[in-house]
Amino acid sequence: MNRLKLLTLKEVIGDLTNPQNFPGLMSMSRASWYEGIRKSIYPRPVKVGTRSYWREKDIQMLLESANDGELKSKDISINYQQNP
Repeated sequence: MNRLKLLTLKEVIGDLTNPQNFPGLMSMSRASWYEGIRKSIYPRPVKVGTRSYWREKDIQMLLESANDGELKSKDISINYQQNP
């Protein structure tokens, strides 16, 4: 059975104030991330109560499209490594 894995914003974009402790999968500001959501570049969050989460599957697809050159964005830096 596949379980839905949800990621927090810090897990997705990291913490720019402390990148050594929390690098995230992509490196960008919170404002840039939400601007990308508004422009439909990045996936919309799933709301659980008052909190926002992102499906790991959606983020993996985003990162794969960035690695394939399909995503054209000057402010995306990939830190993602696929598990073997």
